Amino acid sequence: MTGCQKGNCNNNPDWVSGCDYIPSNAVNQLEMWQEETFSPDLIDKELGWAEDLGFNLMRVFLHHKLWEQDARGFKKRINRYLDIASSHGIRTMFVFLDDCWNETCETGPQPAPLRGVHNSGWCKDPGALYFGLCGSGVRYAEDTTAILKVLEAYVKDILKEFKNDRRIHSWDLYNEPGGGQDPYRYWERSFPLLKDVFRWAREVNPSQPLTAGVWNSRLGEMNVWQLENSDIITYHTYEPLESHKAMVDTLKRYGKPMVCTEYMARTQNSTFQTILPMLKENGVGAINWGFVSGKTNTIFAWDTPLDVDEPSVWFHDILRQDGTPYSEEEVALIREINGKTGPRTAAAPVLPLIPYPNRVTLKRGSFHAGAATVNCSPEFSSEAAEAVKAFGGELASSAEGSGCISFKFDASLADEAYELNVSRRNATVKASGFAGVVNALATLRQLLSAEGELPCCEIADAPRFSWRGAHLDCSRHFFSVEEVKKYLRVMSLYKLNRFHWHLTDDHGWRVEIKRYPKLTEIGAWRNGTMIGHDMQSNDGIRYGGFYTQEQIREIVAYAASLGIEIVPEVDLPAHLTSALAAYPWLGCTGGPYSVMTIWDISPDVLCAGKETSFTFLENVFDEICALFPSRYIHIGGDECPKERWKECPHCQARIRDLGLSDTEQASAETYLQNYVTARVQEILAKRGRKIIGWDEILEGNLAPGATVMSWRGTKGGIQAADRGFDVIMTPCDYCYLDYSQSANPAEEPDGIGHFVSLEKCYSYEPLQGIPLPSAGRILGLQGNVWTEFIATMSHAEYMLLPRMLALSEVMWCHPDIKDWRRFYTTLTQQEIPRLQALGYNYRAVAQ
Repeated sequence: MTGCQKGNCNNNPDWVSGCDYIPSNAVNQLEMWQEETFSPDLIDKELGWAEDLGFNLMRVFLHHKLWEQDARGFKKRINRYLDIASSHGIRTMFVFLDDCWNETCETGPQPAPLRGVHNSGWCKDPGALYFGLCGSGVRYAEDTTAILKVLEAYVKDILKEFKNDRRIHSWDLYNEPGGGQDPYRYWERSFPLLKDVFRWAREVNPSQPLTAGVWNSRLGEMNVWQLENSDIITYHTYEPLESHKAMVDTLKRYGKPMVCTEYMARTQNSTFQTILPMLKENGVGAINWGFVSGKTNTIFAWDTPLDVDEPSVWFHDILRQDGTPYSEEEVALIREINGKTGPRTAAAPVLPLIPYPNRVTLKRGSFHAGAATVNCSPEFSSEAAEAVKAFGGELASSAEGSGCISFKFDASLADEAYELNVSRRNATVKASGFAGVVNALATLRQLLSAEGELPCCEIADAPRFSWRGAHLDCSRHFFSVEEVKKYLRVMSLYKLNRFHWHLTDDHGWRVEIKRYPKLTEIGAWRNGTMIGHDMQSNDGIRYGGFYTQEQIREIVAYAASLGIEIVPEVDLPAHLTSALAAYPWLGCTGGPYSVMTIWDISPDVLCAGKETSFTFLENVFDEICALFPSRYIHIGGDECPKERWKECPHCQARIRDLGLSDTEQASAETYLQNYVTARVQEILAKRGRKIIGWDEILEGNLAPGATVMSWRGTKGGIQAADRGFDVIMTPCDYCYLDYSQSANPAEEPDGIGHFVSLEKCYSYEPLQGIPLPSAGRILGLQGNVWTEFIATMSHAEYMLLPRMLALSEVMWCHPDIKDWRRFYTTLTQQEIPRLQALGYNYRAVAQ
């Protein structure tokens, strides 16, 4: 942008680009600036992200109530903000008055955003104080003398304070004058107020240019006045390229520098890809609405409230709250146009660790640990001692060195916590048990260079969630013992500690039960598999396999040596056709049944009316519990059709005996499933175990003591926690790793569909929407790999990696520790090469 004294933006000829900015923790201008909620650290972090994208201008809203409440403090905070912005090479365009959104507001605690509603908390200035309440027809506020005096004093005081401040690019005196829910009333009074605010500003005569943006072609006379009286022309439009370009051509005739102060609404074809290059080519400054997604909810469109946490296509904003981009391609374009070269980098030196520790202090130098002596306190268990010994053996093959790595017992630390102190001569690890030792070893292995160097540092670390899981479906497709072990090893690299092993389903029974040999003789094999998505097809190849009890004990012991507990899933009362095929008397009709060859839900389920069904379950769980020492047993409970139960005389007799009946909330058959769940709960409780079930088990009346795994979004988890149940979050729109990794299916292997990107996984916040009293009920989360369309371990690894690494940070790190740029840098520069060297397949990510 070029121009003369007032129009040259502090004589800086550089093209400007940036965003309308409000921190992600603020629902409106008041929350951004009030002393109680003003957050310099957050602003610093987010403007660091803006700097990394090449932005050099932010448009920021003020409000007169902030000045009226505490003028001195408000100006002090403005100055602090300007210091932060300037440190990132960013200037600011401040906005005074505003005719958009809510007409009334008060200082103090601000309202929470309405779910899925665009800008529900944004407030006008002066709003009803000057215009009267919307809906009052032409009956304006009766006396505006007092508010006009306040506004004049406010505008003049702020301008006088900062009139020569080179950190300020310009003053936008009035945002969208003539806007509002009662437009005719606003238009009539906005024009006089617009003239007033320009008069007040001219009396102060700041060195920075003054402007008020045109935004509505119907405001004819007011638009002309704005254009003639502004030092620089600013305007808003969310029109697509052709209409936007026509507006630029029209406004160029005024011969003044130009800045577009609002554009970019993706669902209206106003995007960075279409608009940003055109604006730069024409020398028009570019400020899009929205930067970091947060309480303003501007990822949602103006008039389309949605009952979701995140729409599939964002309306505004570029980054999520953790710095994750909505679109990597979009960010790459912004950086390119803004002249930023090289990879996006973290804001400060960090250790190359995923997941990142809670507290890190970097020190100069390194410890040459190649041939260090490794010792372990005798207070540790034999398992911990063996793990430390194995690590020492790995060091022995490195370059020569000296010094000592000591593992010391510290009972004051939590079970999974550890502390690491690396100096130039030695390293010390403190932990209270095996779990802490395992986590420390994972950190050491990531830090250890090929030359045997450990960076000098201090780390104090512990996980945010106790349940950090990965799931593998071995029913739809079967994987060998060695393949399962390989899956476990990659989990252990990133501190995951629960392996959810899906062993039974309609398509194959994979665990040997000696009491019922036909479960594997018949139930482990299907007569072919559907081809692609054609449910009428069959490849004609007999398919199957199962794990002997000896193999399962081997895998369980191997997982335990890695600090991983295996949680088996025996799915019931649905997804049980493989068992019905082996023992038809388990079903309602008596069969015949066959192991399913298509990816569908069978109407045939376990008969809930026959007592022999529960005898079968007793015997099966006797052997399952003997094989798996885990505290939890997963019993499925999902996708249970009720048709057979409605027709089955045994099930209907059970319903009558139990006194069950339809209610407004659920059918009698739904309550019958509650009965099955409760019976199994009792069976396992006698064996010292607890059940986990998918969130369908909440339907009806779930007995106390169950744990709910929320997969159909987050609602089930929120409801379960509110009702006092423990919860594991695994919502499909963030955690289903069988979903495609690209929005373009042609770019990916054939799969089940849907789309979950690496960035989307990283952006997940498990406690979002959970009331604070219920937050302690969230045990953790996990990523799930269902294998209908995943026939090989190489394909499974491709779907798991690197998204599992993103989820590992969600599981381990507190939200303020997460940093997308730091994570992405470590992922691409260290972890992808490490996974490749270890022989894992993965989806490539851009460097």
